[in-house]
Amino acid sequence: GGERFVVSAAGEEARLILLGLISSLRLASSAVLMIDLGGGSSELTISSHKRIRETVSLPLGAVRLTNEFLPHDPPRKPELRRLRGFIAREIGRGGDRIARLRPRAVIATSGTAESLAAVAKGLEKGKKKQPGITTRAQVRCIAKLLARRTVDDRKKLAGVGPRRAEIIVAGAEVYAELLDRY
Repeated sequence: GGERFVVSAAGEEARLILLGLISSLRLASSAVLMIDLGGGSSELTISSHKRIRETVSLPLGAVRLTNEFLPHDPPRKPELRRLRGFIAREIGRGGDRIARLRPRAVIATSGTAESLAAVAKGLEKGKKKQPGITTRAQVRCIAKLLARRTVDDRKKLAGVGPRRAEIIVAGAEVYAELLDRY
């Protein structure tokens, strides 16, 4: 599966820069999964040998999932279980085409990914690490940490901010499941 994700530019232009990123990261011959997690959906694009092989759109947007599954602050355990189950089912529906190409790395291009990388960096006090690179284990740990905090506490975390704090729990759960799966 993907061992890490690299934060880059956000937005619709992400697919256009995917091949440039792959080349600069020396991943041209590897299968690379790019995730663009938006408010209403997530776009998964996988490339290998400098060519885009598959693109899958899933109804896994941070705003949509927050509104549908997380009415309480902080989220309650049954709400998180329902959210995780839904995420896993949706990834299972669209993910076989991605899984068979076996991505070695994941490039995430959303503001949520940037926030997760900032939180990871804040938790790594004193440790030297490459900026913008976060491991699968760190993302899972951060998702759990975020789910236990109130929105006011999440706002105080470096890189999260007031608008992202409201939706980052759902977004972190999507990234955690995608990284676990791939």
